[in-house]
Amino acid sequence: MSVSLLLLSPLSNGLFHVLLLRVARLLSLILCQRTNFSLHKRSQTCRAAALKRPELRYAVSVDGQFLTKTVDESFRNHDIIKVPFMTGVTSDEVYGASKLDRGMTRDEVKAVLSLFYTTEPVDVALNLILDEHVGKSEDPKILRKAFTDILGDIVFNVPGVKTIKAHADAGAPVFLYEYNFIAQMLKKMRPDFVGADHSDDLFGVFGLCFTTTHAVIIEQCSKIEEDFVLMVMKYWANFARTGSPNGADLVHWPQYGQEENYLLIDTKPVVRQGLKKERFVFMTETLPKLLEEYKKKEHMEL
Repeated sequence: MSVSLLLLSPLSNGLFHVLLLRVARLLSLILCQRTNFSLHKRSQTCRAAALKRPELRYAVSVDGQFLTKTVDESFRNHDIIKVPFMTGVTSDEVYGASKLDRGMTRDEVKAVLSLFYTTEPVDVALNLILDEHVGKSEDPKILRKAFTDILGDIVFNVPGVKTIKAHADAGAPVFLYEYNFIAQMLKKMRPDFVGADHSDDLFGVFGLCFTTTHAVIIEQCSKIEEDFVLMVMKYWANFARTGSPNGADLVHWPQYGQEENYLLIDTKPVVRQGLKKERFVFMTETLPKLLEEYKKKEHMEL
C-alpha cells in the first residue's frame, strides 16, 4: 500500500527510476485470524474492534508534506511521478484468508466481507454483490468461490486496476500481470480447487528453485519449474534494469493502455485484455448506481 503512495508524494521526486509494486495483506485480516471464535463471531468481533480503535485500520492522511492531495485527486489530475510501473495479482488471491474446505454459508460470506466493504448500506451492497456472482444460490462451494473472488476484487483487483489505469492515463509505462503458476509442493498442501494464492509469485520472482542459503524450499524443483522460474526472473530483472520486462527469448509483454493488455504468467505466458473487467465495471460503475437508486427509493418512501 505505502509503495504505491510513494509515486504520489512530491518528496519522491528524483528518487525512483522504476517501481515494482506488490500488495500486502491487510491488518484486519491478520487480526481475525488470531481469534478463536466461529467464523461469524470472529468477523463481528474484528469489525467492532476496527470501528472502535482507529489504530487497527489503515488510513491515508493528507499531511501536507508526504501527501499534499488525496489519492483520488492525484489520480484525476495525473499528479503522479511518471516512472515505469509494474504490478499484478495472482489468480486466486485470498484462498489463504479462508481455508474453508467445507464451503461457506451466505451469512458467513457477508460477515467476513463486511470487514472490508464499508460503503453504506453495507448489507444491501453485499447482497447485490453476491447476487451478481451467484444469484440466490445457497451451495456452500459456490459461495466459497464467490467469497474468494469478491474479497480478491475488494482488496486487490479493483484497487490495483484503478491504480494502473491512473498511471497509464498519466503517461507512465505500465506493465500488468496475472500470475497463474502453482509449484508442485504448494499443490500438495492445498485442495485442488485453489488457484495461485497471494504471494505464490514469490516462488518465481525470488528464484526459489535455486536458493541454497536463507530460504530453501522443501523439495527439489522439476525441470518445468526451473525453466519457469528462470523465465520469471528474466522478466523481473529486465524491468529493474531497463524499465521494460521484455528481452530475448521471452513472450512479448505489451504495455497496459487502451487495449488493457496484461500478461497471464504461467509455463506458457499469454497476452490477454481486460483483467477482471466485468467485475471491475460492476464494482466501480454498476454497484454505485444500484446503491444510489436504492437510497433514492428509501428517501421517497420516508
